[in-house]
Amino acid sequence: MYPETKTTRPEIALPVPNITVGIERVGERIVIDGYAPDGTPEAIYVKDAPGFTLSVQWHPEWNADQDPVSRPLFQAFGQAAYDYAMARSA
Repeated sequence: MYPETKTTRPEIALPVPNITVGIERVGERIVIDGYAPDGTPEAIYVKDAPGFTLSVQWHPEWNADQDPVSRPLFQAFGQAAYDYAMARSA
């Protein structure tokens, strides 16, 4: 369900320095949605998940109001939370 389109733009997503973890293998339903300049997967989601599953390997809250990569991530999360709340109250 979420995200329906890419919420990351790998060409401008810069990793946080000194991060030494990464994805070695992806699971069957994991979709890589963005990469660091060195080719390390930086954003993933679960294909056909019933809710919001976007995960990132950086701190999207840092400068989120100005960052063209993080802002859509928070907008998508907010929409998913709203949709979930509306579905539960119906």
